[in-house]
Amino acid sequence: MSDELTIDSQIFISSKRASELSGYEQDYIGQLCRSGNIKAHRVGGLWYVSADSLTKYKEGATEYKPESPVSSAGIAKPDSLVSFDGKGYISTSRAAKLAGYTADYVGQMARAGIIPSRQVGNRWYVEQSPLLKHKESKDALLAAVQVQSVGIRKQPAGIEKG
Repeated sequence: MSDELTIDSQIFISSKRASELSGYEQDYIGQLCRSGNIKAHRVGGLWYVSADSLTKYKEGATEYKPESPVSSAGIAKPDSLVSFDGKGYISTSRAAKLAGYTADYVGQMARAGIIPSRQVGNRWYVEQSPLLKHKESKDALLAAVQVQSVGIRKQPAGIEKG
């Protein structure tokens, strides 16, 4: 196929030639065509680009100055502390980080009533100290099971290792 086409009295060049002229990769030229950032037509599976629109795009790209993202410091996070009836509750995601559980598991315990909790909208908030006490008891149970499984026994009082 030809390197140039005339469509509606406007000249279009192949994406390969556009790549050579602009210094952009041919894949990027195709991406610009698909996104509509430059004027282009697809003919027989190949992109043909308006050289004028590619030049205008490239000039605009050199003048582009990126802006810093907007600070989200003022936006409230669901990871926050809330208070009900004088008691502090933390979100399930924050509780999960503190206890080493997943947020889903903390939410499951909240829904089951295993730990004191409150639901606000579709979010669950739990009391921190009962959650940590629950974790301590589960950790102690796990430790006891592990000790028993490896056969470590406590020495009776009064008997020393010799």
